[in-house]
Amino acid sequence: MDVTVTVPRLVIEHPGKYRFQLKLGVLFGGIRTPTSNVIFTVTVTSPIVIVPAIDLDIRGEPSQDLIIDEIRDATFTMTVTNTSKAPNLKVDLELQTYFSNQYLSIPIPTNVSLDLLLLSGSLSKLEPYLLPITPRLAPTTVHLAPSASEDVTLTIPEDMLREGGYYVVSVSAKPEGGRAEWANLIVNVAKAGVILQVLDDFTQTTTATETEDISYTLRISNTGSVADRIYFTVYKDAERVTLGKEGGVLLSGEVEIWPDSYEDITLTISRTLLRDASRPHALRVVATSHNDPNVKDSVTVIVIVTDRTQDESGSNGSDPSIHKVVFSEIMFASEGRENSLPQWIEVFNNTNGEINLRGWQLQWKRLQPALLEVTTTFKEGFIIPSQRSRLLVTALGRHSMGGDLSDDAVYQLHVLHAEELGQNDIANRNQLITRGGFSLQLLTDENDIVDHIGTLDEGAQAWQLPICLIEGVRSSLI
Repeated sequence: MDVTVTVPRLVIEHPGKYRFQLKLGVLFGGIRTPTSNVIFTVTVTSPIVIVPAIDLDIRGEPSQDLIIDEIRDATFTMTVTNTSKAPNLKVDLELQTYFSNQYLSIPIPTNVSLDLLLLSGSLSKLEPYLLPITPRLAPTTVHLAPSASEDVTLTIPEDMLREGGYYVVSVSAKPEGGRAEWANLIVNVAKAGVILQVLDDFTQTTTATETEDISYTLRISNTGSVADRIYFTVYKDAERVTLGKEGGVLLSGEVEIWPDSYEDITLTISRTLLRDASRPHALRVVATSHNDPNVKDSVTVIVIVTDRTQDESGSNGSDPSIHKVVFSEIMFASEGRENSLPQWIEVFNNTNGEINLRGWQLQWKRLQPALLEVTTTFKEGFIIPSQRSRLLVTALGRHSMGGDLSDDAVYQLHVLHAEELGQNDIANRNQLITRGGFSLQLLTDENDIVDHIGTLDEGAQAWQLPICLIEGVRSSLI
């Protein structure tokens, strides 16, 4: 006899293993026979569910460093792998975010990871700053068998990178029915900028009997887009000077500076380089960007060594000693506007007696805005008292009209030498000394060169005058 046992579904509703016992007995002639037990098991299992999963790996470094002068496409390769048992898994790839700190109102420092920016919510500000040029991603869809992989290429075109800065591209890979994976790619395009300034007077005067070294404080500023390592070279009389005690010049060999930051360094000139008291000692310091060696700035400092013994003897008659009258300061037009204020040149008498400049000469050379090469001779007596300064001016100003200086303390170039210097045209009046390159020499009535100043070296511009960052019209060079 066959017996059918039915287990209700409600009893085995949940997955698991269920054990049942069946007791069988026979009633025969009113007598119950011994029972027998039958045990059977019912196992309830869940249906098999495959969860799609992938890995998105960057092959090589996730960031690339470029310099602005060697710009090119930046290419990254990523590998997508099907880590699940899902057959023919479809994975969609797309660009989620691409931006540059050139388009952001807040800078993105290179030492802060993109993950921190994501956590801080900074990327939520990026919607208005998406770049007009789009990176290229290929392919954008892949189909993968279990454990299979395929490479995907991201190209950031050079046209997108030309402005320099810090670029970030985020790529997502999303499997069908699964969780997306992300990759963040970075391109750092170094746009270099260097400004070198002298915080002290450009010209220092000392005596041959003094023993202390001469020091200047220089400020080096990084105006570029990324951190830069700035290195220095020093030239004296067009010859490169070895930095260190053996070269007589102490200066940091190089400094590393973050963008929009500066560092002050000390330039020390040893007395061993200043033994010659017959002429000024000019040293040119050049600061060069490591990111872009074509980007550099320079300053020239001058040390004048006087012979105190000659000064104290009063030997300064009709044949004054060379370099006893010096150019001590110039005020020049840094932009050359027609409405800029008058320019002036300050001359200083280092001797213990007065000096009359009658018959002395000024030799001018200017490259821009138009070439000017002319020699002017002091037409009338212009006396500089001992240890005092006098001004040569290009136009009447407050001080040259009797404010702080007497009439005999000001030499009016625009009146006495208007035609020679092209001063008849008011547009040219304040452009004798410009950032386009100039030189000026002072000679005695016997054609001995007393002092010279300028930015020209063998007729070509060797360095550029600074721009006044506050006024923007005139700058002073001491």
